[in-house]
Amino acid sequence: MTDPELAAQIEMLRQQLAAVSDSVLQHSDALTALEDGMAAVAEESALQAAAEADSSEEPNGKGPQTSLAPDIDVLRQWVAANVSEWCERRIATTAAARGIHWCGRWDLHPEAVSRLWAVRAAQIAAAEAGPAAVSDYLRDHFDHHLGVLTGEHGPFFKCTPDNHVATKSEATSRFLVSAVPLLHLAG
Repeated sequence: MTDPELAAQIEMLRQQLAAVSDSVLQHSDALTALEDGMAAVAEESALQAAAEADSSEEPNGKGPQTSLAPDIDVLRQWVAANVSEWCERRIATTAAARGIHWCGRWDLHPEAVSRLWAVRAAQIAAAEAGPAAVSDYLRDHFDHHLGVLTGEHGPFFKCTPDNHVATKSEATSRFLVSAVPLLHLAG
């Protein structure tokens, strides 16, 4: 190999190293931001839980009441900060386009509300468990539920970020049907 060829290869390797270094720095910054956000969520959750514990005693004095029902205002804020402003996925801009399908009115999809509330709870638990739990949270909860919601057969399959699709015929047939059991009369 000649000196100019060797110099060119060395320069190319320097550029590749710089690109990899930049990428590592960006990923490190993103992880730090996620950890900071999760810590803030955990702190907020702890303060909210303490406030609720003080004000949610049952009348019979048996301890605090617990509710699994989603608080839609809390969930909207959480989705804005932890999905909409954080997640960097390729979004389909039409119902037929490639990419994930996201609905800007996700709050009109009952399955989305339930799944996102569960993901929020998992994020809070991961933040309380420490930084090592972040990977498990992302793999087991965030990635799984986001994949279900935004996938080809998910609730957002006909929606786009700017267009919620719920025609009258879909509203009556979009849920899985449960048959009513026939009563057998003993005769």
